[in-house]
Amino acid sequence: METGEESELEDVAESESEESSGEEGGGEKSESKGPKDNWDKLQALSPLITGVVLAAIGYFLTGSVNQAFQKSQLQFNYVKEMQELLSKLGDPKTTPEEAKTAAVALAAFGSFSIAPLLNEIQSGELNRPAAGEYGLRAVALADPANTCPALGRVLENRSAAYNWLTHRAAIRILGSANCRTVRSVLDHYRARVARAASSPDGFAAFQETLAEEPHVTKETVDLLKAELEKTFKLLEQSTVQE
Repeated sequence: METGEESELEDVAESESEESSGEEGGGEKSESKGPKDNWDKLQALSPLITGVVLAAIGYFLTGSVNQAFQKSQLQFNYVKEMQELLSKLGDPKTTPEEAKTAAVALAAFGSFSIAPLLNEIQSGELNRPAAGEYGLRAVALADPANTCPALGRVLENRSAAYNWLTHRAAIRILGSANCRTVRSVLDHYRARVARAASSPDGFAAFQETLAEEPHVTKETVDLLKAELEKTFKLLEQSTVQE
């Protein structure tokens, strides 16, 4: 009797052991299936993610192209309008007042007008230098951050790219626009002018850094020296006021 009961107990224990093993095995299968499900989901989403990324790249590229095109179009319009004003300045029939009006209109183009206005001063023809200086002063007062360094480079140039009329205008405007950021440039230029005024060698060296026309003379050097002193006085006055 006892032997039969023991046999039944053993059968129940074996059955429970098999069920337990089956559950553990199923758990392992379930666990092993989890990462695979995640990978399948990622693969399913990858086309969508790729599409979003490509759309974003396309959007930014399109925006950059449009901005570049609009900038080019704006610059083209600037050139066209500036050419008309420059033609007005170069017209012998243009009166001094009309030339100043055209120069101020040219100055409205901001930093784009710096080079053309310098060229007007450089020309030395009729009313163009005075009008060019008038317009360039307006640019410097409105946009000293771009104009002051540009005028400083005019004075630093040693390749005879500019004549003494352009140098004189640059010196004047640097003072009236309170261009203290290029004070060191003015200091170096004053030293060069002082050497030009004090010795033949200094004069010859200074003369070589300026365009041949109009001709540089001793009187020219004295004139530049006087303009420099006026500019330094203006810069010092603005410092004291602060």
